[in-house]
Amino acid sequence: MYGVPYWDKYEHVLAGIMLAGIGYPIFNSLAHVRSSARTHPGLMSLFSFTFGITCGVFWEFYEFTADSLANLNLQRYAAGSHLLVGRAALMDTMGDLFADVTGALIMALIGYLMIKNNPNSSKYLVFQSKRKQGFSTIHF
Repeated sequence: MYGVPYWDKYEHVLAGIMLAGIGYPIFNSLAHVRSSARTHPGLMSLFSFTFGITCGVFWEFYEFTADSLANLNLQRYAAGSHLLVGRAALMDTMGDLFADVTGALIMALIGYLMIKNNPNSSKYLVFQSKRKQGFSTIHF
């Protein structure tokens, strides 16, 4: 699939969207006791956005570690046997991080607008438990 131009960037945008989307149910399960926090669109979207970006950063940490320990080329620091130096060596990683931010921002804005326009639409962004009590037993 790397024969498709910018395939890696498309993957990072979609991963940012998916991971930010996963941020909504995580936020919901962490804030299940405080119903006001669960319905605050700005707070939910900020958490979702931050979660998506953080996962992207940790993925880049993984690529760096794998390149260092296993002599792989996940960060595209080499073109064939020729090592890239300076700015060229950073372009793949920085492009990936910008793509992660773009995807996470898209999902955060979609979620924000959905919840802001109709607070009941948050049910489409979170998992609903059939149990009375949420996943966590921590009460504040």
